[in-house]
Amino acid sequence: MFTTISQKTSFYTKEIKTIIDSFNLLNPFNPSIYINEHTYYITVRAFGESMRLPFESYLIIYNRTTTSSSILNLTTCMSKFGIAPTADPRFFIYKNEVWISFNTGYKFYENNDIYVVPIHKIQECKPWKCMLNGRRNTEKNWALFSDSNNQLCAIYSLSPLQIIEEERRDDIHHLIFFRKRTLDAKYLLPKRMRFTIGTQLVKKGEDFYLIAHEKIFLITKLIYFGRLVKLEERDNGFIIKAISKKRLIHSYLSVFGRFQKHNKSLISCTYFSGLCAVDDSLLVSYGINDLNYNIADIASLL
Repeated sequence: MFTTISQKTSFYTKEIKTIIDSFNLLNPFNPSIYINEHTYYITVRAFGESMRLPFESYLIIYNRTTTSSSILNLTTCMSKFGIAPTADPRFFIYKNEVWISFNTGYKFYENNDIYVVPIHKIQECKPWKCMLNGRRNTEKNWALFSDSNNQLCAIYSLSPLQIIEEERRDDIHHLIFFRKRTLDAKYLLPKRMRFTIGTQLVKKGEDFYLIAHEKIFLITKLIYFGRLVKLEERDNGFIIKAISKKRLIHSYLSVFGRFQKHNKSLISCTYFSGLCAVDDSLLVSYGINDLNYNIADIASLL
């Protein structure tokens, strides 16, 4: 079952798109968003001045009171610390502050890296590199969160459902070491259900949500869909309460992809990169075939 979300608009979706479009970025896609009382935080990937791959990442901050906005090139900012590229930025809250996570993309001969850094210190603070024994060569999206003890944790995988937690820090080298905290086997997904994490984790009401990616292989090519995952908090992390049977897509036309492709292994991709609960809305941001983006309000789907 497919559900198109291209027309699920609201005040917030229109305003966020207006803010992003005001900067005239070339090929903007895969935005992530976080909204609080005073500010819109938005990240988006796009071409840089060189007009060449890899894509660069940008941070947009919009003041809701003064209606003023600014943009920071995250790729340029992180290069000062010897970190490149800057891919898949996501927001999360840690110790009541807005933080951002990102990774260094796909590395063929070596592991890529995941970093976290507080937004208010992003230009002068060296990001913290996240360390985990036994991790995969390429890691993309950890759904980071702060538990009731203000310990930094993350949903590491959905198949199986696995939580990781901060074990210790190296303040000299800016390293955060994580360890795995696996849930009871009765909460594991069947092996046939191959989902990867797309968006950050958000709380709405008494439940938590994220958008997972379902990947379908057609010979050697991939199609990405979104699946809404509902989780319940438990003492040792979370359990999955429900996974929507609806496959979220931008539109039926988008599923056929485009002749122009940045990633030759894709047929099409509705790539979910941001989720934010604000007022009565549940805003999801996503890329469309690595060529465009959209913001939708999917509160009606809960």
